Amino acid sequence: MNFRIIPPLMLMCMMLVTYTHCLKPEAGKKGTMKFENNLSNNQAIPNDSSNNGSGRNDGKIPGFDEKAASIAAFQVTAYPVTRGRCLSCHATMQQPFHASANITTAHDHIVDGGKVNFNNIQNSRLVLKLSDEFHNCWTNGGCAQDAQTMAQVLEDWKELVDEARAAAIAALPDQTGVIPTTNLKRTQESRTLADELARQSQLDAGTVRLNMDAASLRVPMVRRVEGNTTYYTVPMGTGNFTSSTDSRAGQLFLNFMSPVSDTYRMWGLVQGINATSSSFFVRVNNGFTYEWRFGVTNGFQWRQLTHTTANLDVLTYLASTQSHVLEIRQRDDNARIAGIILTNDPDFNPNMDDTNPVVTMSYSLQTLTGVAGSRFEIDIEEYDAFSYKFSRPRIITPDRAIRVVNIRPVVNGQISPQNSTYTLVDQTVTTANPDLSNRSMIVLKDRGSEDDRFAFEFEIIEAN
Repeated sequence: MNFRIIPPLMLMCMMLVTYTHCLKPEAGKKGTMKFENNLSNNQAIPNDSSNNGSGRNDGKIPGFDEKAASIAAFQVTAYPVTRGRCLSCHATMQQPFHASANITTAHDHIVDGGKVNFNNIQNSRLVLKLSDEFHNCWTNGGCAQDAQTMAQVLEDWKELVDEARAAAIAALPDQTGVIPTTNLKRTQESRTLADELARQSQLDAGTVRLNMDAASLRVPMVRRVEGNTTYYTVPMGTGNFTSSTDSRAGQLFLNFMSPVSDTYRMWGLVQGINATSSSFFVRVNNGFTYEWRFGVTNGFQWRQLTHTTANLDVLTYLASTQSHVLEIRQRDDNARIAGIILTNDPDFNPNMDDTNPVVTMSYSLQTLTGVAGSRFEIDIEEYDAFSYKFSRPRIITPDRAIRVVNIRPVVNGQISPQNSTYTLVDQTVTTANPDLSNRSMIVLKDRGSEDDRFAFEFEIIEAN
């Protein structure tokens, strides 16, 4: 045997192992939803007869078919969109066949083809084809609106699967063999109020609230939090600049899409501490730079973007087919900005509404009622620094009446006895009459709007 050939052979084996485990080609990569009946984090299931007495917990939910749950959710969420908007090409002629008449084929071409990213919905190929490539958009609102529609149905798809999985877990017997019932009539937990405000930023067809959390900054511009307010400013002592091109100035940049092609005005939620801390420079898409002197304010107030001390009206044309960049540049140190709204409505004025922004929270009820497409909706807003205001609880049902008795809000998994306004509800709703109560309820904050998550529990909820 020639021992001199052993080292090269060992080297080749090591290369093959490295290729297999570290450099495996991505061509066969599938979507992020896997059909393995996996439990969520920190969930345990009891041993059952399927483990042949081994006592091994293999991480699967007995009796739960995740792919079947995904197909059922897909059928009432994304499939009507792909089938309705992509039929001419993606049914039989052009892959992926996500508009196939065979719902399993359509589902698998999306999931196995990596066209949806359930960990980052906005980064899903189905969304990016609309938002970035303007592919086959269908409404007058433009591709940005259609991308938002697609993202919403993908969110709904994921939510329904999560809800079905949670219900399957909740129905498992505990160590005593008793099936728990506490969560069987509870909705999934929502996002935070702050997250929903960002996600539901489109106020109407031509009014959009920009997501300030997505801003990129250039020092000395900084992000600060005081109480429940997050704002952007340059610290006192960094200077006051009269030139809009001064390289020392702090800057804030926001990328955004306009909902429709039109002429827009800008409103900012600003705070002017005094006459020397109450102005910014503003420009869009590297265009003309406006000198925005919004003046002294009483706390944070909405002020319309104007130009110079003459308060000249500022109108900017924004096309819905391209991405835009908004720049807020330091003029005065300690001037502050916490929110931005763009609108094509000349009569829009956020100061005319004395309430805080209202978010409509929406929860699927399909698992709880057996009615496909049924949802519980409620409006939530920040009432003050310590509490929320809940109002207009309602059931959206496509065809069947649904009876509801006793609704309790759940904040971060906890039910407070004092939140009892809707425990008086005993109502059967229909498609034409969805409202459950005309009363509002004040609910104390737990951790604050950045962290509090909401669910709702029903004593009775059933289809008639």
